Amino acid sequence: EGKVDPENLVSTSIYVTVEAYDTVAVVAPTLTGRTARMISRFRLPVWIIAVSPEESTCQALQFSYGVFPVYQQYRPTDWEKFARNWLADHNLHGDLALLTQGSGTGVSGHSNRIGFIDLTQPMSDIIAW
Repeated sequence: EGKVDPENLVSTSIYVTVEAYDTVAVVAPTLTGRTARMISRFRLPVWIIAVSPEESTCQALQFSYGVFPVYQQYRPTDWEKFARNWLADHNLHGDLALLTQGSGTGVSGHSNRIGFIDLTQPMSDIIAW
């Protein structure tokens, strides 16, 4: 009652961030495509890169506005590195990319985090604290 699910909060936050900052893309790892579709409803002016190991998910996402489905058979060990490389390989340049992520519990369909990737800083200059 009166509660908003985390994926709705994540997608709304992504919309607000894209409107406020020079965002080049949103990278959304997904098994089902739900998060990418929820973000898509805002008709963002940037690509939503939906990365999935499921071919059927990639096929279904072709019908979602602004979603660029990417079939990736194996889960990258470093999503930020994957996002940076993918964006560079596809000539997408800007100051910021967003990365949605799940809780890490292994349960599909639960994206509840947003990562901010500062593309003005090279990967080697980023220090994990």
